[in-house]
Order: sequence, then C-alpha cells, then structure tokens
Amino acid sequence: MNGISEIWWEPYGPDTPPPGYQAPLPGQPFVGSKHKADALNKVRLDLAKEGAINIVDLQKFVSPKGVYSDQIKGKPARDTDLSHFNDYGYRQITKWMVPQLEKLVKQKQQQ
Repeated sequence: MNGISEIWWEPYGPDTPPPGYQAPLPGQPFVGSKHKADALNKVRLDLAKEGAINIVDLQKFVSPKGVYSDQIKGKPARDTDLSHFNDYGYRQITKWMVPQLEKLVKQKQQQ
C-alpha cells in the first residue's frame, strides 16, 4: 500500500503470527510498531489532503497538544494497560465523536 510493506506482526506478541504472515526477507530490518503506525498515518493524511478519504482525528481529543494522556476531562480514561480506554473513556469518546461524524455526513450530503 503506497510503499508500505512492513511486518505487522511482531515477535513479542501474539504468541503465533496471524494467518498469511510472511517472514521478513533476509536482511530486512525490524521496524517497530510506532514507526509503522506513523508511516501508515502519513499515508492516510496524504490521502485526506487529496480528498480521497476523511479523517476524524481522535488523537486531538484524547491526547491534547500531541502529548499522551491517561485522562479525559480530568478523570482516568485508560484501562490498566494504559493503551486501551476504560468505560469512562469510551463514553467520553462517543460523546465527542458522534457529533463529528454527524457533521461529516451533513457535509457529504451537501456535495
């Protein structure tokens, strides 16, 4: 996909590779998850700039100013793994995201 053909399963988990997993080519360097996610996000942003896709940027809501936060509106919003959200976090995200999606639908209907 647009030049991104990295390994998406990583040796530290899950215990077995997903179906269709292909081992890296000999000499292919390991590329960590953050780097791969950043590269994929750049592709998505480029597509959005071209008008090919729309993006609702959850990152701006859950991590203001681009800084990780485990809280939303001053209350704990992350699960114990500090990555996924807890029930409170998902409720807050839903309250924020539904209007974003409704606005996007209205824009599309007007085109």
